[in-house]
Amino acid sequence: EDTIDLVGMLFEYILQDRTIPAPMQVLLSRLQIPYLKVAILDRRMFAHASHPARRLLDLLADTAKGWSEESDRDHRLHDKIKGVVEALLSEFDDDVSVFEQQLADFGTFAENNRRRADLAEQRAAEAARGRERLQEARRRAAREIVTRIGGRPLPALLQGVLTRPWANYLVLVLLRQGEDSTEFHNALRFVDDFVETAQPAGDAQARERLRGLQPALEKTLRHGLTTVAFPEPDLPRL
Repeated sequence: EDTIDLVGMLFEYILQDRTIPAPMQVLLSRLQIPYLKVAILDRRMFAHASHPARRLLDLLADTAKGWSEESDRDHRLHDKIKGVVEALLSEFDDDVSVFEQQLADFGTFAENNRRRADLAEQRAAEAARGRERLQEARRRAAREIVTRIGGRPLPALLQGVLTRPWANYLVLVLLRQGEDSTEFHNALRFVDDFVETAQPAGDAQARERLRGLQPALEKTLRHGLTTVAFPEPDLPRL
């Protein structure tokens, strides 16, 4: 009677543990009969925390606490715990070694499952950091271009080049080389020179200087637009 009461209290505790999701509580509650049998056969189950049956139930309960429909969309964890429960119900009669076998098998599964969860969490965190870096790079590129245009009038084609494909190039350089890189400073210098070439030249010397800039600007522009996969047929229009 004492053994029956102890096993009943053990599973009542599991059913009252709100950290274990209800579907998992239902699964684990089915183990009450196998655990009653092993407790009667082997009194060490309650006396020793290292008993395979104790360790298996603890591991099942601990693993079940992290379960949810969202995190287990492929039902991998749910089906594995269900398989352990059904194996104990069908295979355990009087050979306690079945608990050792299930403990070893589920222990390996739980460790692999933890590693998968850690990896998924790491990837999600890296993706979030990547999105944040991308958004910050986009904001920085937009600020730099708007500041350098400074409200000066530009032909629609030139403004479109700066605010779209060249802004994408700035973002790419920021993400790959960083804001202190020579590539980024060269890309910003291009914006300054590009905007200047669109302004009316004041005298012959200024016009000559602008003509001298054009070959280097064209080379830099082609390099930047090619880097961001700007359509090759559209390059001659620029």
